[in-house]
Order: sequence, then structure tokens, then C-alpha cells
Amino acid sequence: MAETPEQKYNRIAAAVQQTILQNFPNPDRVGCPGETKLREVAARKTIIEDDSWEHITHCSPCYGEFLAEKERLRGSQRNSRTRAALAAAALIVILAGFTAYLLRQKPASEVAQVRPEPATLDLKNSSGVRGDAKALEKAVPVLPRRKLELTVVLPFGSEAGVYQFRLVDAEGRVVKNGEASATINEGTTAMKTPLDTSALREGDYRFAIREQALDWIIYPVRIR
Repeated sequence: MAETPEQKYNRIAAAVQQTILQNFPNPDRVGCPGETKLREVAARKTIIEDDSWEHITHCSPCYGEFLAEKERLRGSQRNSRTRAALAAAALIVILAGFTAYLLRQKPASEVAQVRPEPATLDLKNSSGVRGDAKALEKAVPVLPRRKLELTVVLPFGSEAGVYQFRLVDAEGRVVKNGEASATINEGTTAMKTPLDTSALREGDYRFAIREQALDWIIYPVRIR
């Protein structure tokens, strides 16, 4: 006798759920989309691979809440045909999440990489603060929560060369750092660097840059 969608769900879910629930701990709940968004994702009849979906299938606590919401939706249905359809949809969602997990375990060369989104942080006419300033009364530029190919337009008069940079959160923790080479083109000094902000919380940060061995110059930036 062929398995029903619910039977398939129950058979596969136990192994799949435990794998995902144990392999993506996120005790600080970094980047979690929140209860309202999680419910919206759980109620979907088809998979939409947006940022919320990507986070939920790679965050053990969010995935646990997602499964609980799926179960609540299944239990609230009165019509058996609708309940079976929800079970089938839940099965597809769990299998897709497990597939995403397996892909993460493969070498990077075997996994299709998400193309970074171009973004620009224009500091050309900004005057930063040297040292470890905690507040800057400036118009705050905004960067999206994405995998970015970031172009940083340096302040007017900046020289070409190697610059260090770091992204600091409101508690003073360095959450991203690196270095990049700046070049001058038609009077504008700019550098390009990959910057992944997708797992960061929304809010205010400080973007600090310096030429090697010089003081940090700090600029406000907002992630959302």
C-alpha cells in the first residue's frame, strides 16, 4: 500500500529535523526574522528562496519554530484533503531544507554560489572621526543585509594604496574586518571588497577605515 503524504512526512521528518535542528545553533539569534515573518513563511504553499527562507533553513532555533508553526497549521485544518495537501507541502519544505544542508557540506566548488549584490558606501564628502567615537551626527548611509560586492568611495583627497577596514556594532564588537586596495580614477579614490552582512542584526554600526599604521577614521552606517 502506497504511503500517504502524512506517512512520508512522519518517516522522513525525524531524521531530517534532527540533522537541521542540531547543526545550525544560533544562541544569540543573530539575523532571525521574527515571529510574524516566520509564520508567513510557514504558511506558504510553495518555496520562495528569499532571505527569510535561507535563514530559517540554516538556523536551528528558527527551524524548530518553523516546524511547530507548520504542525499548528496542519492541526487547524478540518478538511482531510486540505490536511493531506499541507502534509505534502511540509514534506517538500523539509526535504528542500535538508537538501540545502547537504549542499552546505560539499566543497565550495560543487555548490552554486549566490552572486554578491553590488552596493556603494559613499564617503567622498564625509568627514569621519578619528579614534573610537561612539556617536556621529551625520546623515547615516544604509547598507542592505546581503552578500555584497561593496564599493567604498573614500573621502576627497584620499591616496591610493592598501586600506584596512572593520565594521563595529553598537556594543563595540568588530563583526567584519579586512583590507582592500584603493585606486584613483578621475579624481575619485575607491576600493572594492566583498562584505557579507546577511547574518547581521538590523541597526546602527560604525565603519572604520585606515591606511596601515595610521589612526582609524570612523563613519556611521546602518544595516537593514
